[in-house]
Amino acid sequence: MKRMLMVLAAALAGLGLMYFAGILCLGHALTQADPFPAFMADYQLRRSQSYGDAERNFSDFVAKTFAIGSDKNDAIAQISKGGFQVATSASETVEFVWKRHSGPCSEQYSIVIRSDGRGKIAKVAGQLRPICL
Repeated sequence: MKRMLMVLAAALAGLGLMYFAGILCLGHALTQADPFPAFMADYQLRRSQSYGDAERNFSDFVAKTFAIGSDKNDAIAQISKGGFQVATSASETVEFVWKRHSGPCSEQYSIVIRSDGRGKIAKVAGQLRPICL
């Protein structure tokens, strides 16, 4: 009987330790965020008070970073190197998507580049879509 109580106490202590470790992991996951790609350093430095502000800031950042008339291939290389994946691609339009973990939220960033026939950017748009618990 004494041995059985010791095994039961050890099992309960193990379960308690696993529960505590789970709580620590969850707390860590809810407070950490994935780093931004290098080309987004200027965007990262802007402090947004809300996701509405962050959405507008990202759209403005994309328009300034990949200005109309700049080289489409340079923009594509920079975005691809930053970890964005091609979501759709046609002859003159490319859409990139990047998903980021940010505390209790997930953020999906997309950049759409439309080129003129000469390899220059004719239209560019950036969109941030937050998904929070």
